[in-house]
Amino acid sequence: MSPIPTPPTQPINDRIDAVLKSNRRDKVVVVILSVGIFLLGVAVIVASLLLNKPGFLAPAVILQGLLYWPINKIIQIRRQNIALAAAPALIATLPPSKAAAEMIKLLESVRNGQ
Repeated sequence: MSPIPTPPTQPINDRIDAVLKSNRRDKVVVVILSVGIFLLGVAVIVASLLLNKPGFLAPAVILQGLLYWPINKIIQIRRQNIALAAAPALIATLPPSKAAAEMIKLLESVRNGQ
């Protein structure tokens, strides 16, 4: 009986590294946009107070509410990074048949944003 061939792990690790680099870039963009939204909201609040125009507070509150999306995106990217970084070490300890099944589960969860 011949031994079960093990899947090559280097291409998998290279792809995971590429995704982690891409996630880093996305995270930087989202953080920059978040800071921009926050500073714009603070500027509108300060301007409304200085000009004694309370009607400008509503747009500032709406602007600050837009921060939900970037913060949620940062959390999602962080979860994906943790899953991708831990996957090679965890999967290497499994037999090949279970490793393939776990890799498929990981890829599906990353694709679905979970």
